[in-house]
Amino acid sequence: MDINLPTDFQNDTSIMGGGRTVDAGWCNGVGAAANALAGAVAGHGADRGNPHGVTAAQAGVSNVNLLHNWDFSNPVNQRGLTLYTVTGGTIYAIDRWRISGAGIEVALHDGFIRIKVVEPMVLSRFFECLIEGSLIDALIGRQITASVKYRTAQNAIFFQFRPGSGASLGLLPAVSDWAVAHRVYTVADATYVNRFTLRIAETTPVGEYIDIAAVKLEVGGVSTLANDAPMDYGKELAVCQRYQHVFPFDFDVRACYVTTNTIIFWIPLPTSMRIYPQFIGVRTVYSMARAAQSGFTFTTHQVRPNAVLVIATKNGHGLPDAILSLNNGMILDANL
Repeated sequence: MDINLPTDFQNDTSIMGGGRTVDAGWCNGVGAAANALAGAVAGHGADRGNPHGVTAAQAGVSNVNLLHNWDFSNPVNQRGLTLYTVTGGTIYAIDRWRISGAGIEVALHDGFIRIKVVEPMVLSRFFECLIEGSLIDALIGRQITASVKYRTAQNAIFFQFRPGSGASLGLLPAVSDWAVAHRVYTVADATYVNRFTLRIAETTPVGEYIDIAAVKLEVGGVSTLANDAPMDYGKELAVCQRYQHVFPFDFDVRACYVTTNTIIFWIPLPTSMRIYPQFIGVRTVYSMARAAQSGFTFTTHQVRPNAVLVIATKNGHGLPDAILSLNNGMILDANL
């Protein structure tokens, strides 16, 4: 910014009245001072080094959270359980988060979740959120920060963002009250199935646990989790239903097209699913007189905006019309 006083202003007698003139030296001095001030302001604004040491918390900064269903004080939990356990392999618990391996359980409490070791473990166990590859591709080469708000009596619990080989772990030190821990990474590559992971070390004694209130993954080298407002549950539910939809009641839908061997059903949904879902539950075809029909096989034909098309096939089924019934708790699973 550059401020220059006009020449005619320096000798304009009207501004003082009575025929008195303004001293040119005084005017030039004011102009020089103004220019110096403007230069200082511009230089300070261009300084990105945070010379006063203002923290993200003091500034009230909050970056976009790249994780889904991150606020465990009120998480989206379409499957409806308050306790999730694994006997082997991997299961999904609250929406978008899965438990990998037997030996731990995840329980929902008032304002947080608790991950607890319930049996001796030979290998580490994980509670993790998988991240779509398109997002990881966009982050390659960029700095990101992973954060967790937690409390635990143990020193054997880790968290990490796994963007590829060599990603280091962040050890969570024991704290009796809520604390936020974070770790900064540079996304090197996408060679792993990428995920935000809470890792329970195999050395963790049975009965020990960690309470988690919230997690965050964000672009940049500063954690802003402490500044976040509570998660908008309605918006997050719509996001989660792209990956899975759970019917909390019996749901009937009438056929939209019938041929000799097939019946097509259009199932309406609140959001569009990301891929063809797997149906987990019981599907039954009924006649219009509500007589259950056997011998049908089912395929998901298409994913449409806010709907999926299901084809029920049975050679010579003999039905002029039909109803498809989905049982209470039916899961349409399109998870990663």
